[in-house]
Amino acid sequence: MLVIIILFLFLFNLRTAFISATAIPLSLLSAIIVLSYFNLGLNIMVLSGLAIALGEVVDDAIIDSENIFRRLKENIKLKNPLPISKVVYEASMEVRSSVVYATMIVVTVFLPLLSLNGVAGKLFGPLGIAYILSILASLVVALTVTPALSYLLLGKSNFKSSESPLMSYIKNKYIDVLHFIEKKSTAIILLTFTFILIGFSLVPLFKTQFIPPLHEGHFIMHMTTLPGTSEKESLRIGNEISKKIRDITGVKSVAQWVGRSPMGADTFGTHYSEFEIELKNSDGPTQDKILEQIEDLTQNNNYVGLNFAINTFLTERIEETISGYYSSVVINIFGTNLDTIDQDTQKISSTLASIKGAKNINIVSPAGTPQITIHFLSEKLSQWGIQKTDLLNAIRAAFEGLPVAQVYEGNAKVNISIILNKNFRDDITDIQKLPIMAADGKIVELGQVAYIAQENGRSKILHQGGKRIQTITADIDERDINDFNNDLKSELNKLKLNQGNY
Repeated sequence: MLVIIILFLFLFNLRTAFISATAIPLSLLSAIIVLSYFNLGLNIMVLSGLAIALGEVVDDAIIDSENIFRRLKENIKLKNPLPISKVVYEASMEVRSSVVYATMIVVTVFLPLLSLNGVAGKLFGPLGIAYILSILASLVVALTVTPALSYLLLGKSNFKSSESPLMSYIKNKYIDVLHFIEKKSTAIILLTFTFILIGFSLVPLFKTQFIPPLHEGHFIMHMTTLPGTSEKESLRIGNEISKKIRDITGVKSVAQWVGRSPMGADTFGTHYSEFEIELKNSDGPTQDKILEQIEDLTQNNNYVGLNFAINTFLTERIEETISGYYSSVVINIFGTNLDTIDQDTQKISSTLASIKGAKNINIVSPAGTPQITIHFLSEKLSQWGIQKTDLLNAIRAAFEGLPVAQVYEGNAKVNISIILNKNFRDDITDIQKLPIMAADGKIVELGQVAYIAQENGRSKILHQGGKRIQTITADIDERDINDFNNDLKSELNKLKLNQGNY
């Protein structure tokens, strides 16, 4: 309707406006038929491509119908008017090359979108295809349907209507402007080239980024504490942080989850948490302000040993799809020896922290998870006549739980397991005092027949391509991503890694 109104205001002929406007549904529906033939669904990016093309698919038809309309008006004023079919044909052929060239130029501009690969290709490829198909369909419509409709609808018009008042006004004003331009032609050309040079000089100052800032009204915040931190302690810290975030104006709700479910895909320990932060209805600048307040809260409250990272949901999912992680920068250190990999990880983390713009630096699988190791003393076991399998079963029953019977509740079968009360298994001294029955019926403590110690273990060991890896992630704050990566690569090239690591 908007296109028809605008065309009518300029052409002052409803039929011409209608002929031009028919190109919109015909072009878009033709593009959809082609998309359907190649099994490309109507996803959000395809619809975006069709929406962008909406204002352009009518261009070719306007050029053709306007020229036909003008030639028919001129023809009717001749003493010996030419046949209508000939006038329509010649008027259409007169602008045909211009229409084809203009369309091909527009198509060429969008072709690079089809060369993108990876996530970018998946995102913008359908948009480019939908746009290009719509424009090409509009060209076919302009070369076939538009002349035919012009012949049918305009051929028998009497063309008594005068020129559009809007066009008359614009022409009169444009004559004055044109005279001014001709007088100042040199100055205008110089001014034009000046603007072009200013434009080129500003290009390097633009930041490059794959994903624009998104305002979804929702944030996901990651919190990583020291490995081995209990679920209870993570929840205690989380409740304290959640309360402070909820006090920020504009925050609707905060929810925290810790660890993972038994069948969860992500192998996170209880030292890892995620916060779902829902905002009230607010505009972009307000959401940016809330984000700054949350970041200030997490960075300026002296939370020792805690790392935070915050993102919008869609941005995080896209970055996770690209690299497997929810950060802008991901560095993988490959090797075979975990200890030397950890040494190099610390070097790289320090280097990363020294680069301007780096924030939320996090080691994905840090060493140092506390664990209890129990080494059996074979001589002591032989002395007391204790079998290793019996000792293993006793330890398992005490600290992991041992199924001993089953009961039925209706049709449901329920296992009954025995396990030590939590108060007697949460300290290394309690473990050492675990009573074990010897062969002669005497009771000995586990500490008498085994070496028990607390050591640093690992909550997770990462692998890729048959090699062990350690991963460092970071976000970029107020810096161009290309400049940051160039600085980072330059600094990494100066580092000397342990032998076998890269």
